[in-house]
Amino acid sequence: MRNLSIICLSFSLLFLIFSITMVNDKSYDLLKIVVQWQPGMCSVPTKTCVKPKMNFTMHGIWPVKTSGKSMIHCNGCSLIPEQQLIDAVPNLIAYWPDVGKGDHYKFWEWEWNNHGKCSEQQLKQVDYFKLACQTLHDHDILGILNQSHIFPNNQEVNRADVTQAIQNKITKVPLLICKKKAVNATTQPDQLVEVILCKDKTGGSFVNCPEKSKPNCPDKFLFSKL
Repeated sequence: MRNLSIICLSFSLLFLIFSITMVNDKSYDLLKIVVQWQPGMCSVPTKTCVKPKMNFTMHGIWPVKTSGKSMIHCNGCSLIPEQQLIDAVPNLIAYWPDVGKGDHYKFWEWEWNNHGKCSEQQLKQVDYFKLACQTLHDHDILGILNQSHIFPNNQEVNRADVTQAIQNKITKVPLLICKKKAVNATTQPDQLVEVILCKDKTGGSFVNCPEKSKPNCPDKFLFSKL
């Protein structure tokens, strides 16, 4: 009986160690740089916005496995104070605003706590937010689409055309995310809400987004305007 208790205790300890290891596992393969199209995001039923603009802005940077699985809720340091972060990344509000409520720091803190901490082995806090701003600064997605004669005008565009226009600039395959304007509105066309660019785990080079992370946009969708 005593031997059985020892065996059970050993298995419990092993399970506990395994669980702790899984929680602290920060290994990831690439970064999803998730960029939201404000007119599209702000017109979905679950979203309310404060003065949206005709612009692509940052949603978040998400460490993921090659399978497409996101790494979330890792242990790590709390986000530095708001003013310290703004001083270190001067264009942060412009590139990464809280379109929903205007509480920018709370938005950054949410993204850092849920996703950013999982990238700490490669990117320190300031570097994480600088990567977001630098990516949007260097790759103006709206400008890229306009150069390919793709404009937000509440008309349908081809998914292949949008994907190809972005791919021509970054040389890698992006992902497109679409949603409908109303809940259970099966007859309404989908609209573009997000573009996802993928980079290697250091954030240095673009890579193809994981094949298993298939785009949910149909062949044709709306490119909304305000």
